[in-house]
Amino acid sequence: MRPGLPTPDGIPLGMAGYHLVVPRMTAAVDITLPACMTDVWEAPALAALAAERVSE
Repeated sequence: MRPGLPTPDGIPLGMAGYHLVVPRMTAAVDITLPACMTDVWEAPALAALAAERVSE
């Protein structure tokens, strides 16, 4: 696989990191991010999208 291409484990790791790190970072500096920055895809929705894409 060429460098820079996403891997199957990269998406779940990125999602977990986002859900764990971003809230802690914003709490540490006492800010609130706008909803457009915090509303991200959840795992079931991504799985459904991936299954739909594979079935095409």
